[in-house]
Amino acid sequence: MNTVPTYRQGRRVYTPGRKRITSCDKFLSYFLTTLFILIPPILVYLNEKHRFETFTSLNEAINSNIIELHPSRKHSIEPGAVVHGSSSNIKSSTRDRGMNIDVDNSLTLTRQTEYCQWEEIRSETCDTCSSSSSDGNEMTETYECNCVTTFNYFKTWREYLINSFLFDQPAAHHNPQRDPLPRSTFLSKDIMMEFGEHEHFLQPHQDQSYNKA
Repeated sequence: MNTVPTYRQGRRVYTPGRKRITSCDKFLSYFLTTLFILIPPILVYLNEKHRFETFTSLNEAINSNIIELHPSRKHSIEPGAVVHGSSSNIKSSTRDRGMNIDVDNSLTLTRQTEYCQWEEIRSETCDTCSSSSSDGNEMTETYECNCVTTFNYFKTWREYLINSFLFDQPAAHHNPQRDPLPRSTFLSKDIMMEFGEHEHFLQPHQDQSYNKA
């Protein structure tokens, strides 16, 4: 079945008796609790780090010699200098070497990668059972029992990879994990801006490309 999207019904597993809490469920509960405790301070730290880096960059730019570009005269600009000006005529191009794609008159080029992947959807329905105390008290305990777990699978194009190793039927719903062309953004490295009769070659400060994935 090669059509996308694809829906496939998996197994239905019946578990009689009281619903059991496995060690995996306990570990997952502890892990999520720990994660919820750790996430807020980590986010605060990353936010403060980003603010500090932004402040440092702006402070360096303010304290440096900013060259004002004027259409009426030439400027001697060294690599790494901070310049200010406006231009309505920009010549540039970007290139994705992995896909062998060139786009003229562009400053950035983003490769949006999608993957054909299976996703497992697990649903569970249980009955409600009850039991009375054996010591004669009127207290009644209720609990989930006689559970039926249903596994369904859905394949479509996604922006991320899904590990199928822990699926209920991994062999029948295998997801390749190779990622030869991850999501990336490429910056132009031949920007030419025209200010009046003069042209200035601008080299981006950032790397020519970086991966977001």
